[in-house]
Amino acid sequence: MNSSFGVTSVDVRDLESGTLAGRIVREDMIEDTCVCSDSRTLAVMSKNAVQGCFSMYDIESGQQKGTSIPLPALGQSIAACPSQPLAAVMSENGNVQIVDCRNGEVISEFNHEDWTWPDLFHANQSRLRWTPDGESLLTLTPQNKIFVRDGSGSKVLYAAIQPQITGYGLLRTFDISSDSSLLATAVTGKKCDSGLGSEDGKITL
Repeated sequence: MNSSFGVTSVDVRDLESGTLAGRIVREDMIEDTCVCSDSRTLAVMSKNAVQGCFSMYDIESGQQKGTSIPLPALGQSIAACPSQPLAAVMSENGNVQIVDCRNGEVISEFNHEDWTWPDLFHANQSRLRWTPDGESLLTLTPQNKIFVRDGSGSKVLYAAIQPQITGYGLLRTFDISSDSSLLATAVTGKKCDSGLGSEDGKITL
């Protein structure tokens, strides 16, 4: 879930029955959420007037687990690792923190050195996502770049992926194949070619 409209509650549902999996979680100004790999913990990114916040909730009881973690800026995106009890949260200043969902401890942190906002057209673009196998963490920046890091986020695996875009366009979003081997990118505006080093635009992670 990603929102900019002042969401104040989140419910988690059982996909087999469509019924609630626990109590509704309530928090002011929720921006994004994800369910952690244990299927018992909900990670929540929220905000106040000037700062983002990361919190965790027990899905069954709806109660907060531990204390909230203040972010260095307003939050931008949050994602859960499919294979480990980890959540990654990206702030608007390009900072990324990786949090252990079992105890709320920040286990690693990194920044994007060339992170700038060119204009408001790029404001809702940036996001992060793990590959389905949990082995790589991908981040999309306002510079139309996708960085691929190892699962801990500590090492960039190769040069940033950047489709060649002409005109007033941007790399709006991306998706990863279920076997974690291919990356698809979607561009808003004009795109002159894939710019990804292969004739069919396929990328092997």
